[in-house]
Amino acid sequence: MLIRLWQGLEGFEGRSSAKTWVYRVALNTCVTLDKRNRRRPDCMPLEMDIDLFAAEEACPAASRLHKRIAKLHPFDRALILLWLEDLPYDEIAAILGITVDNVSVRLVRIREKLKSFTD
Repeated sequence: MLIRLWQGLEGFEGRSSAKTWVYRVALNTCVTLDKRNRRRPDCMPLEMDIDLFAAEEACPAASRLHKRIAKLHPFDRALILLWLEDLPYDEIAAILGITVDNVSVRLVRIREKLKSFTD
């Protein structure tokens, strides 16, 4: 990520906040890597030695939410995670490159989809 940010620093025009720009670079990098990994199924996935969701055992609702979010499409997953971070709609729209109204509509649909998933 740091390399991508460093490489793109010259292209940062300042039309959005630096925070929004960093989010956008991170999101684009993740989407690009995901697409690349799907084209090469022979790649070994990165294994982590730590369990980031160890606290989920104490809260089954959080565990269900994480499982349901994992079922979403990458774009919807990014949108709901940005919303869960309490970012305002206009900032989410700037990061994802969509309108504020589209953020609102998509969030309603995503929340309905999350409710309809069965575990």
